[in-house]
Amino acid sequence: MSKLKLGISRNVEGGLSRRTGSFTKKFLAVTGSTALIVGGASSVLIGASAASATTLVLASYTVGSKVTAVTYSQSSTTGGASSVNTLGFTATDGVAAGSAITLTLTSGTAGVAPFSAGPSSVIITSGGNSVVAGSTDINYAPATASTLAVTLPTGFSVASGASVTLQFTATNTLPGASTTFTPSVTTVNDPVATSGTSYTLSVPASTAITTSLSNSLNGASANLTIG
Repeated sequence: MSKLKLGISRNVEGGLSRRTGSFTKKFLAVTGSTALIVGGASSVLIGASAASATTLVLASYTVGSKVTAVTYSQSSTTGGASSVNTLGFTATDGVAAGSAITLTLTSGTAGVAPFSAGPSSVIITSGGNSVVAGSTDINYAPATASTLAVTLPTGFSVASGASVTLQFTATNTLPGASTTFTPSVTTVNDPVATSGTSYTLSVPASTAITTSLSNSLNGASANLTIG
C-alpha cells in the first residue's frame, strides 16, 4: 500500500478555533489508498502506483485574530460642528510600539469623508497609561480620506487582551444630507476589520430669522432688531 506523508510548514496552536484564514493552497482529500491533491483549477490523483513515500510541502499561512468590543461615540453629531470622538476596543493580540491603529469610517454616502478637518493629536489610553500621539503620528487627509491611522509612539505598546481608548477632537463634515458612518478597526496584529455601531451626521437645523422695529411711524427714528 502506498504511504502518503504530509509536511506542513507551520503548526497552529489551539487549532482554528478563532477564525480560519482564506485557504487557497493545495490540500489533500484521502480516500482509501488514493489521494487527490487539489490546487486551484488543477488536481493530481496519486494512486497505488505512487512512490512509497510522497511528501507534500504546503506554503506557510497565518490564521489571524480579531479585535473585539469596538465602540465609537461623538460629543456632537451635527454636521460642521467640532466634536470629541472616542474609539474603544480590545486589542486581542496587542499592538507593538511604533505600530498603527487604523480607524476606518465607512460612509453610507459615496465620496463623503467623516471630518472636514482631522485631529492634531490623539490621546491613547491602555492599561491605565496614556500617551499623546502628535501630528507626525497621525495619517489623515480630510478632503478624501475615510481612514485615520495613528502610530503608537516609541515606548508605548498595548498588551494582548488589553482595552484601548483613542480620543481626539475633529471637525465634522457638513454633509448635504444626513450621512451614516460605520466605524471599523484594524491593527498590525489584527488585520481583519472589526466593526462597531454606526452613527449619523445630520445637517444643522434651520433657524427662523425674526425682526422687530422699535418705531413704525413714517419719518421717525427707529431701531431694527434682527435675531
